[in-house]
Amino acid sequence: MTPTHPLAALAAEVSACRRCPRLVEWRERVARTKRAAYATEEYWGRPVPGFGDPDAWLVVVGLAPGAHGSNRTGRMFTGDASGNLLYGRSTGPVWPRSRTRSRATTASP
Repeated sequence: MTPTHPLAALAAEVSACRRCPRLVEWRERVARTKRAAYATEEYWGRPVPGFGDPDAWLVVVGLAPGAHGSNRTGRMFTGDASGNLLYGRSTGPVWPRSRTRSRATTASP
């Protein structure tokens, strides 16, 4: 996505948004106090913009930044199980298989 793409402009606007005073206070407080495990890291502490292919057929929307996930990293769905699933860091593919299968199978001998 180029810097002149409409979604780039939207991402910049989203990152600077302060329209929800309670959410602004919460995310900035969390970014200041931090969790002990991340005490030395710099927190993002702002709204989290979207990313990815602007022509994608599927859009995943998050409701609010995770305290020590996206509020810390600036990237949606980081630091929790949903991120592991969406980014493929868990075992297996990005999208879950049937719950009846516990391991990958193959058609070759």
